Amino acid sequence: MRKTYTSRIRITKNGKMIRRKMGVGHFKSKKSSSFKQAQRKTQTLAYSKSALEKRVKQ
Repeated sequence: MRKTYTSRIRITKNGKMIRRKMGVGHFKSKKSSSFKQAQRKTQTLAYSKSALEKRVKQ
């Protein structure tokens, strides 16, 4: 896994991987309020902690 991507994810104490959704940084005036509200939530990734460690070592 690339270093830039691994810096954007966080591993919880239970081993889940969480990241922010894309497209929230700027240009918010044209987006609907429901879209912006949905983008504020974090997204859980399907990888386990051991799978991430294997990918990082490569």
